[in-house]
Amino acid sequence: MENESRFQINMPANVKTRVEIINGIGIHEMITTAIVGVVAIFIALIYNTIFNNYLVAIGIWGFITGVTFISVMKDKYNTCIAELIGNMIKFYQGQRIFNYVVKEE
Repeated sequence: MENESRFQINMPANVKTRVEIINGIGIHEMITTAIVGVVAIFIALIYNTIFNNYLVAIGIWGFITGVTFISVMKDKYNTCIAELIGNMIKFYQGQRIFNYVVKEE
């Protein structure tokens, strides 16, 4: 018992395995948000060209970029909302329904 306590190492808390700019947002999440932001700019420009409403176009860009930023943010368990939704879709696609017919004799 005495030898076991000598070899224990205290691990520091909150050690990150990757570089994070903001808590939960790393380089990969920022790149994903930037790519979706550029796509959202084109969507907003198309909306502005069709309806000639600049304020709503900016709102569309902000909404799409904000939702993307929030959905790729990692929590303390290293998962994000986008991964959880993807896992739920995979789970429900993998479900099978078997119809059994009971034959009474």
